[in-house]
Amino acid sequence: MTRSKWKADVMNSILLQKCLQNKKKRSKQYLYIMDKATIILPFFKDKIINIYNGQKFIPKRILAGMVGHKFGEFIFTRLYRKKIVKQKKQKKK
Repeated sequence: MTRSKWKADVMNSILLQKCLQNKKKRSKQYLYIMDKATIILPFFKDKIINIYNGQKFIPKRILAGMVGHKFGEFIFTRLYRKKIVKQKKQKKK
């Protein structure tokens, strides 16, 4: 089910203030985001942002195609571990 059109997009006000301050100062300070449900706005474009995946912060460069999506769509929160069948067969013998 999609989000209703009459509802506004989710954007953390503290994060918005930090972005505006960094833009005015033109500092190259990295932003740390812990809320993966926030929408990527146009002024994040071409910046490196650290997104928290539950264990550590992962740096991501925001590109033009990412605008309008959520931060959580571009990071992985789970590790993919390939099952090794050979080891299991050796243990059974």
